[in-house]
Amino acid sequence: MGKAIPIVIGEFSFSSKSDARNAVRELIGRFGFSEKLNSSDKDFCLQLFKRHSEYEEKIQCGIKDIEVRKDVYGNKYFHLLRTDGSDDDISWVHCIYPKR
Repeated sequence: MGKAIPIVIGEFSFSSKSDARNAVRELIGRFGFSEKLNSSDKDFCLQLFKRHSEYEEKIQCGIKDIEVRKDVYGNKYFHLLRTDGSDDDISWVHCIYPKR
């Protein structure tokens, strides 16, 4: 088993990426499909999304809301609703475990 790698997301510190993953899974699990995040969970996710390699491209003009949606496999994912009316999906897993 590998060494735990600490991770900081905004004001939250996790002792490992696994702990961060579990926290995000718990967060997204509290919301139903097509439900928008509340302000504190939205703030946490916006900090999380800063770790995404395509952050600027995903955020663009700004985020109005974050919605939980269902993918083709029935899994929950975050969907960004931008201030200009456009939208895009974003992988929270990629934020914790970035591709090389």
